[in-house]
Amino acid sequence: MKRQTILLVLLLAGTSAWASQITSNMFFLGGVNPGFFKFSVDGVDEQLLCDQFFPNVTSQAYTANVATLADLTGTTLVLAGDPDALRKYQEVAILDLVAYRDPSQAGDVVRANRIIVDGSGPSTPNALALLSFVQGQNPANYDLSGFEIFVSQRIPTQEMTGFPTPEPGGLALLGAAVLFLGNRLRHRRTAK
Repeated sequence: MKRQTILLVLLLAGTSAWASQITSNMFFLGGVNPGFFKFSVDGVDEQLLCDQFFPNVTSQAYTANVATLADLTGTTLVLAGDPDALRKYQEVAILDLVAYRDPSQAGDVVRANRIIVDGSGPSTPNALALLSFVQGQNPANYDLSGFEIFVSQRIPTQEMTGFPTPEPGGLALLGAAVLFLGNRLRHRRTAK
């Protein structure tokens, strides 16, 4: 029983580390109308949004550190010492959800995200309306658990955000941990 508990702890620790501290290989594939950016993220094509794009995205492959709302280490706002970094990234995550639900909003979501993070970018009436909307939202009312921030290692002011598909390896590890735990609980009940 002790050995099985240790194995479960190691599986869960590996899953937790996967979720918060990873790097991804990024390659810009082009813009997708109306405002998404298509990237190859570790070989999987993903549609992401930008919140910080200075200088403009490179067409060369690069490595990005991947941050989450649980660990914002290395993000533009944390590196700048912004005390409101978590709240701002939560707002970006909520707006990203708006864009995924309604892709016609993506262009204005990108504009609003850039205003939130660095105060730049052109504002439009709809971007300003999105900013007003998100400032009144409670992040606890949204599932932001899959939100990721991809920060270029070479140009740390270049960030892409979104809710990409989880890596199959990470899901397999999580699935193995859940199956193991379920199996242990079933055997425990049977033994009583």
